[in-house]
Amino acid sequence: MVADTSLLTVYINDVAINSIQLSDSNSQGGVVRAKIPADALDKSAINIKVDCYNYLGKVDCSKDYYDTAWTVIDEDSVVYFEPGSNSIAPTVRQFPVFDADTGEAAPQAILLMPEAASKTMVEAATVLVCRAGQNSGLAYRWDYTSSLNDKSKEAADLLIMGSNSNVVIPSEVAQLLHILPQNGGFELSGTSHVSAEALQDKIVIQVVRSPWNFYRKVYVVTFPDGMEKSLKQFVSERSNLNWLDGAAVLIDAAGTVTAIESDSIKEPDKVPVSMERAVGRLVRITGIPRIGLLIIALLVLVIVVVMIRASRNRRGFEDARKKMDIINADAGKMTEDKPDDPEEDDFDLDKDVR
Repeated sequence: MVADTSLLTVYINDVAINSIQLSDSNSQGGVVRAKIPADALDKSAINIKVDCYNYLGKVDCSKDYYDTAWTVIDEDSVVYFEPGSNSIAPTVRQFPVFDADTGEAAPQAILLMPEAASKTMVEAATVLVCRAGQNSGLAYRWDYTSSLNDKSKEAADLLIMGSNSNVVIPSEVAQLLHILPQNGGFELSGTSHVSAEALQDKIVIQVVRSPWNFYRKVYVVTFPDGMEKSLKQFVSERSNLNWLDGAAVLIDAAGTVTAIESDSIKEPDKVPVSMERAVGRLVRITGIPRIGLLIIALLVLVIVVVMIRASRNRRGFEDARKKMDIINADAGKMTEDKPDDPEEDDFDLDKDVR
């Protein structure tokens, strides 16, 4: 192969992302890395294509190029998706769906509605609760409440529903919304391309990341007084929900959906660092499996414990030596101060008498 023109190219959703030159040096093994674009991460499916072009240069028809003109994919070749650090902003696509991987058979979710919720509003909420289970593939444990406590909101996904006049929106969630019903009007974020006039007689569906738990979602559904029936009719037809996309949408009485565009999404940029992610990153960097890292950690722990004990023993020996030095010094002083032997005095006295 001619390395300058023999290439392996990775395409994501039909867009070339990265290429490497093919040569004898990487013919038996190599790695090509391609960063998935942010717009592809936001889609429900990612199409990855690998294209190989082997340029042989001037071809000698008298030779057999079968062994060199083909790209063979080894059976141990893999496509590995490395977890990134950038977060993906939640959208209302497949509304409502909760996808926090908690490991629970029945994760917790909360339905927050005003105490004076109408029968039609409750019926619409019941439809959305069923849709959430169908879309998520899990049987959620739902709590129906008109107020939140600190303990429950941290461990649950949240669905907030209410009319523009009586909806209950916690202040932490209100700060993240693009459209906030307030005092008979609306408070709009500076990034939303929508006017207050366009919101008249519209159902508004928004989604934000939970301010209490990075991996949880908060859906907010608001509507003008008297549009509960339109909301119920819209959510009862599952095909209508396929038109939802983006961080917020408007729905009129006829069921027409309008997506709200924004210059930016008010979301954290980085995924929080957890022990699981830190260990996974260490495995990828060092190439050492988790069991190997565990053994190394245990060895390091044992060495540290031995060093601490040795240090304590050394200090113990030094303290004992100092005590012995003091005892010996005291014993020597007592010897120097000891009076003469009485027998020697008597002997000297007898000698004098003689």
